Amino acid sequence: MKKLLSSLVVLAFTVSFAISHASVTVLPEDAKDHFDMGRTHAKYKEYDKAIEEFKKSNEIFPYFLTNYNIALVYMDKNENEKALVYFEKVAVEKPHDMELNFNYAMALFELKRYEEALPKFEEVSKANPSNFEFAYNLGLTLLELGKYKEALPNFEKILKEYPKDEAIQKLVEKTKKAMAKK
Repeated sequence: MKKLLSSLVVLAFTVSFAISHASVTVLPEDAKDHFDMGRTHAKYKEYDKAIEEFKKSNEIFPYFLTNYNIALVYMDKNENEKALVYFEKVAVEKPHDMELNFNYAMALFELKRYEEALPKFEEVSKANPSNFEFAYNLGLTLLELGKYKEALPNFEKILKEYPKDEAIQKLVEKTKKAMAKK
């Protein structure tokens, strides 16, 4: 499960990397140079250098995508508490951004702050009911909170689409067993 969560974070970073590339044209040239260097360092997993460059960019021109990229790099470093600080800054400007809320929730989940992650996972799942990644993470969060009855439909939805997925089969079985004990 930890490996899958890490893969999902990498996927989220890749998506945001593409989005941020198209959106930095608003930055002044010197801030953009630091932003681009930050992305390059992040790409090569030089996380401390990436954060340093993103922060330099932010000093010149504060921008939500810069803060967002800092948060993602901190997640890559497994420094989720620090990531949350930057997700919170971005959330002020983009409170209903699905990608932001998903990654924000992932950081909370990694910190075992399930109650806080739950509404964010619920929001992204409700807005994108056909997204199995969102359903999966919502289900895991509900499972961790002992809300088995609410978790089960998320896993069953995925299993319906991927009936041979052993990991999902096991989650369905685990959830049903937990429900029977309760």
